[in-house]
Amino acid sequence: MAWLLLLLAVLVGTAVPLQTAANSRLALAAGHPTWAALISVILTLLLLTTFVLLVRPGHVSALAGTRLPWWTWIGGAFGMIYLVGLAALAPRLGTATLFSLTVLGQLLAAGVLEHFGWLGLPHHALTPGRVLGLALVVVGIVLVRRF
Repeated sequence: MAWLLLLLAVLVGTAVPLQTAANSRLALAAGHPTWAALISVILTLLLLTTFVLLVRPGHVSALAGTRLPWWTWIGGAFGMIYLVGLAALAPRLGTATLFSLTVLGQLLAAGVLEHFGWLGLPHHALTPGRVLGLALVVVGIVLVRRF
Protein backbone atom coordinates (compact mmCIF):
# COMPACT_ATOMS: atom_id res chain seq x y z
CA MET A 1 0.00 0.00 0.00
CA ALA A 2 2.89 2.39 0.77
CA TRP A 3 4.19 2.06 -2.80
CA LEU A 4 0.78 3.14 -4.07
CA LEU A 5 0.93 6.31 -1.99
CA LEU A 6 4.45 7.00 -3.28
CA LEU A 7 3.28 6.52 -6.86
CA LEU A 8 0.30 8.78 -6.22
CA ALA A 9 2.64 11.47 -4.86
CA VAL A 10 4.74 11.26 -8.03
CA LEU A 11 1.61 11.52 -10.20
CA VAL A 12 0.37 14.52 -8.23
CA GLY A 13 3.78 16.11 -8.76
CA THR A 14 3.37 15.88 -12.52
CA ALA A 15 0.54 18.40 -12.31
CA VAL A 16 2.95 21.17 -11.28
CA PRO A 17 5.08 21.35 -14.45
CA LEU A 18 1.93 20.98 -16.56
CA GLN A 19 0.33 23.87 -14.69
CA THR A 20 3.55 25.87 -14.98
CA ALA A 21 3.75 25.36 -18.73
CA ALA A 22 0.13 26.46 -19.15
CA ASN A 23 0.54 29.47 -16.83
CA SER A 24 3.83 30.47 -18.43
CA ARG A 25 2.26 30.53 -21.88
CA LEU A 26 -0.75 32.41 -20.51
CA ALA A 27 1.56 34.94 -18.82
CA LEU A 28 3.43 35.59 -22.06
CA ALA A 29 0.17 36.11 -23.94
CA ALA A 30 -1.30 38.34 -21.21
CA GLY A 31 1.86 40.34 -20.71
CA HIS A 32 2.35 39.59 -17.01
CA PRO A 33 2.52 36.48 -14.80
CA THR A 34 -0.03 37.80 -12.31
CA TRP A 35 -2.78 37.45 -14.95
CA ALA A 36 -1.88 33.81 -15.43
CA ALA A 37 -1.88 33.24 -11.67
CA LEU A 38 -5.25 34.98 -11.30
CA ILE A 39 -6.85 32.92 -14.07
CA SER A 40 -5.37 29.75 -12.57
CA VAL A 41 -6.70 30.58 -9.11
CA ILE A 42 -10.15 31.45 -10.45
CA LEU A 43 -10.34 28.12 -12.28
CA THR A 44 -9.08 26.34 -9.16
CA LEU A 45 -11.75 28.08 -7.07
CA LEU A 46 -14.52 27.12 -9.51
CA LEU A 47 -13.40 23.50 -9.70
CA LEU A 48 -12.86 23.18 -5.96
CA THR A 49 -16.23 24.80 -5.20
CA THR A 50 -17.93 22.36 -7.56
CA PHE A 51 -16.13 19.45 -5.92
CA VAL A 52 -17.08 20.58 -2.40
CA LEU A 53 -20.72 21.10 -3.38
CA LEU A 54 -20.90 17.66 -4.97
CA VAL A 55 -18.91 15.63 -2.45
CA ARG A 56 -19.61 17.62 0.73
CA PRO A 57 -16.44 16.63 2.60
CA GLY A 58 -16.51 17.41 6.32
CA HIS A 59 -18.02 20.50 7.86
CA VAL A 60 -16.35 23.89 7.60
CA SER A 61 -18.48 25.05 10.53
CA ALA A 62 -16.16 23.04 12.77
CA LEU A 63 -13.59 25.81 12.28
CA ALA A 64 -15.82 28.30 14.10
CA GLY A 65 -15.09 26.87 17.53
CA THR A 66 -11.37 26.36 17.09
CA ARG A 67 -8.56 28.67 18.06
CA LEU A 68 -6.06 28.37 15.27
CA PRO A 69 -2.77 30.27 15.00
CA TRP A 70 -2.82 33.26 12.64
CA TRP A 71 -0.50 31.56 10.14
CA THR A 72 -3.00 28.78 9.41
CA TRP A 73 -5.03 31.25 7.35
CA ILE A 74 -2.31 32.47 4.97
CA GLY A 75 -1.61 29.36 2.88
CA GLY A 76 -3.22 31.01 -0.13
CA ALA A 77 -0.65 33.82 0.01
CA PHE A 78 2.12 31.27 -0.42
CA GLY A 79 0.18 29.72 -3.28
CA MET A 80 0.05 33.10 -5.00
CA ILE A 81 3.78 33.62 -4.58
CA TYR A 82 4.42 30.15 -5.99
CA LEU A 83 2.10 30.55 -8.99
CA VAL A 84 3.35 34.00 -9.99
CA GLY A 85 6.95 32.96 -9.43
CA LEU A 86 6.63 29.85 -11.59
CA ALA A 87 4.86 31.71 -14.40
CA ALA A 88 7.50 34.46 -14.34
CA LEU A 89 10.59 32.27 -14.05
CA ALA A 90 9.75 29.30 -16.31
CA PRO A 91 10.44 31.13 -19.60
CA ARG A 92 13.72 32.49 -18.23
CA LEU A 93 15.14 29.43 -16.48
CA GLY A 94 13.42 26.51 -18.20
CA THR A 95 11.18 24.15 -16.31
CA ALA A 96 13.81 21.55 -15.37
CA THR A 97 16.10 24.14 -13.76
CA LEU A 98 13.16 25.95 -12.21
CA PHE A 99 11.77 22.82 -10.60
CA SER A 100 15.18 21.68 -9.44
CA LEU A 101 15.56 25.00 -7.63
CA THR A 102 12.02 25.00 -6.22
CA VAL A 103 12.51 21.46 -4.93
CA LEU A 104 15.69 22.63 -3.21
CA GLY A 105 13.78 25.53 -1.66
CA GLN A 106 11.02 23.19 -0.52
CA LEU A 107 13.49 20.73 0.99
CA LEU A 108 15.45 23.47 2.76
CA ALA A 109 12.30 24.99 4.24
CA ALA A 110 10.92 21.58 5.19
CA GLY A 111 14.22 20.59 6.77
CA VAL A 112 14.35 23.71 8.94
CA LEU A 113 10.65 23.54 9.87
CA GLU A 114 10.90 19.87 10.84
CA HIS A 115 14.25 20.27 12.62
CA PHE A 116 12.76 22.83 14.98
CA GLY A 117 9.21 21.43 14.93
CA TRP A 118 7.87 24.81 13.85
CA LEU A 119 4.29 25.40 12.67
CA GLY A 120 3.07 22.28 14.41
CA LEU A 121 5.15 19.90 12.29
CA PRO A 122 6.63 16.77 13.86
CA HIS A 123 10.28 17.04 14.86
CA HIS A 124 12.77 15.36 12.52
CA ALA A 125 16.36 16.36 13.22
CA LEU A 126 18.46 17.73 10.37
CA THR A 127 20.92 14.84 10.51
CA PRO A 128 24.14 14.52 8.52
CA GLY A 129 22.31 12.13 6.19
CA ARG A 130 19.62 14.70 5.48
CA VAL A 131 22.24 17.41 4.92
CA LEU A 132 24.00 15.06 2.49
CA GLY A 133 20.67 14.56 0.70
CA LEU A 134 20.33 18.34 0.33
CA ALA A 135 23.88 18.58 -0.96
CA LEU A 136 23.10 15.90 -3.55
CA VAL A 137 20.09 17.95 -4.66
CA VAL A 138 22.45 20.89 -5.22
CA VAL A 139 24.72 18.61 -7.29
CA GLY A 140 21.66 17.56 -9.27
CA ILE A 141 20.74 21.19 -9.91
CA VAL A 142 24.22 21.91 -11.22
CA LEU A 143 23.99 18.90 -13.56
CA VAL A 144 20.50 19.81 -14.77
CA ARG A 145 21.54 23.40 -15.36
CA ARG A 146 24.82 22.55 -17.07
CA PHE A 147 23.64 19.71 -19.31
